[in-house]
Amino acid sequence: MITLSKPLAPHVIDVSKPDVELRLKLEPAQEPLQHKLGRKAKTSLRYERKMGDSELSYFLPSRQAGVNDMYLHIGFSARPECMQQARVRAAWAILRLRHPLLAARAETCDGLWDDVRFVYDAPSSPEAAFRAAEDGLLFRMGSKEDLLEEYLNGPRTLSNTRLSCLFVSEVLIAPEQTPGALREYNLIISAAHFIGDGMSAHMLAHDLFSLLSGAAHEDALLERLKEEWSVRWAGTPRESETILPLALEESMLPSGPMSRLHAITARVDFELSEVRVVGGQIFPRRAAPAAASSLPNQTARQTTYTFEFSPERTRAILTSCKSNRASVNSALFAICAAAWARFNSSGDRVSTFDAGTPTLMYSARSLRPPSATATAKDPDARGGSYFSLALGYFTVGLPSFLPADADVAQAKAFWHRARAARAQCARAAAHPLTASRTREMARSRSERAQAFARMDDAATSLLPHPPPPTADVNLASLLPARGPASSAALLGLSLPGNLDALYARAYPPSPTGDEVEIRPHTLTQGARLRKRGALLMAFTFQGQLRLCLGWDGEAFAEGVVEGFWAEILTCMSEFMG
Repeated sequence: MITLSKPLAPHVIDVSKPDVELRLKLEPAQEPLQHKLGRKAKTSLRYERKMGDSELSYFLPSRQAGVNDMYLHIGFSARPECMQQARVRAAWAILRLRHPLLAARAETCDGLWDDVRFVYDAPSSPEAAFRAAEDGLLFRMGSKEDLLEEYLNGPRTLSNTRLSCLFVSEVLIAPEQTPGALREYNLIISAAHFIGDGMSAHMLAHDLFSLLSGAAHEDALLERLKEEWSVRWAGTPRESETILPLALEESMLPSGPMSRLHAITARVDFELSEVRVVGGQIFPRRAAPAAASSLPNQTARQTTYTFEFSPERTRAILTSCKSNRASVNSALFAICAAAWARFNSSGDRVSTFDAGTPTLMYSARSLRPPSATATAKDPDARGGSYFSLALGYFTVGLPSFLPADADVAQAKAFWHRARAARAQCARAAAHPLTASRTREMARSRSERAQAFARMDDAATSLLPHPPPPTADVNLASLLPARGPASSAALLGLSLPGNLDALYARAYPPSPTGDEVEIRPHTLTQGARLRKRGALLMAFTFQGQLRLCLGWDGEAFAEGVVEGFWAEILTCMSEFMG
């Protein structure tokens, strides 16, 4: 859908440093559009599309407090001329042109929970694109810890009109810096989860560093911004579907319309697959205040534990996994199950623990095509946007006990379960009905999110008139009876894997020979968790395996998560080297 709105008046823009003058002028490449549309050529073009089920399932919980708002923190060294504000702003404007969801907004239609739309106003000039990038770019002072504490536990940074934001801060180590020496910076990319996922954030960071290290002066980036705008908007306006990336469910639809029989079959298969998901192990919770319990989408008061293994220990862990025919990711599922069993076999056993029920963990896998990653590695690529939500979800269930025999027996049991976890992950990824199960999972998550949204709006007196119910297929007679089994999960695992395959260890100087370098050295990733949430992230960066456990520090019984984390580190040392 394309509509025309009032144009943005062009003017010369200043940044905070008075010695920086911007030379963003209208290029001759705009003339074909002006000739085609006459005076209307100065108006901005508006594009919109309805959110898919996966996007909706993340949007609705985020409305009030920013549940699931993602962040990616990278600490890096760079030359100060590389991180001038005008350069960073121009690079950010370029990325917002390439990936329109970063610059879009979310609008709810008629107060309905199932009709929310992305709306994107295309910039009317390179100058307008540069000016619009200011709203999503913050230069801050403060340490990494201060920035993350504010982002995770402070008021929400993002909103329905600002779906992404870039934080940049310089680390002041000494009052006097050697001229030309590398300085330390923190970078935080934040984005609403309904517009992207962790892998798209990593690809965006890679492209940002490539832009900043590829041109020594801001003039080169400003010229690049003009070029990027001209490629997209100087000619005939494109169709809507070529601007905003498709929703995941739409991109996975089979060719042609889906028959009703096909839809019912997919629904039955999904329900049958869910019947086999059995868990029951959970962290015991503290009693929540009555006021908080009525708002299911409140954010957690988040606590984060991190641990970095040395490059030598990381290599030993990789060797151990390879010799035992397991991967690091599958071994981490087994580590969590073993740590929970170890914790509960000690004197700290919790009342909710039942060794007879499995330890269930949930995770997500990227459904992004390999071509998207290849595009991200090429900063000159003009392909479609990779910044969109492309996740599928699966669970891994493992026994909740370890053999009581010698350590050798426990080690054998551990590696057997690591291989079992690997097999479960492989089955989930390679199942022939992955596409239909992904769509049905998205539909189920969307329905749950809408139910919680009704609770949120009722509690805040924003409840609109509910839409009329839609007819649905009664599946009760088609599905086998299910006993009273729990599908509660202990925690979630997010496992991006080896990120060194995406990030360069040192971004090279520019082609002109100017010494502009960026050297990433630390990385942290996570999100604003929901109340009573817990998420373990694990990835390899700069040759080091890193673990990060985020959890609601006010929701769980005292000492339980702390003891579980200590057992994770102990099991890593004992079983994996």
